[in-house]
Amino acid sequence: VASIVDRLVELGDGLSDPASSYYSGVDCAECDASQPSLVGTWSLQYTDSPDLLALGYNPLAELVRIGQVFDGEAKTIANVIEWKPPSILSSVPFDSLPFKLPFDPLAERLEQRVVLKGSASPSAPRRVDLAVEGIDIVPKMVFGQAGGPIELRGPLSGQVPFGSFDVLYLDETLRITKTVQGGFLAINTRVAQLVEADMDDGFDVADELPSA
Repeated sequence: VASIVDRLVELGDGLSDPASSYYSGVDCAECDASQPSLVGTWSLQYTDSPDLLALGYNPLAELVRIGQVFDGEAKTIANVIEWKPPSILSSVPFDSLPFKLPFDPLAERLEQRVVLKGSASPSAPRRVDLAVEGIDIVPKMVFGQAGGPIELRGPLSGQVPFGSFDVLYLDETLRITKTVQGGFLAINTRVAQLVEADMDDGFDVADELPSA
């Protein structure tokens, strides 16, 4: 992975304003509008971040996917984690129960989002600084019912630092970033370019563990 990333980073050296969508109070008339934008929905394909890899070892729920939603107008970045019931539940004979459940336990889905405020500057056009905006809980399917997001915001919303990342490579389908704190890589693909079957496969931690 490292050699591929290094090669792509070389190709990405020509990016002039990859974080321009998050410039604040800046007249971006001179920004290169022809370059790819961070704005959009992304799906994580690889990371060496221990915090993210650890999510795959939750005994109470199974990880479906990890992604991000970049909103250039709101200047936010939502870190999205979707969960489903643990696979061990598939061995439970729900059809043999003396009563019929009004929902399919295996179809339950819960999405949690850490919403971050993003900011960038032309003086460091590859870097995006982050602050915690809040947390959203989205019951995509709970007890057979889909619900709207539950938004949790506090008095310090947008003021608590959450680190920074640098854009190493960006095109219309692929994005590679590296955290300033820790130097962890993340490789994401734009969701619009993924087929539905790929999205359903989710994020397999076993496949993403870095080789020794």
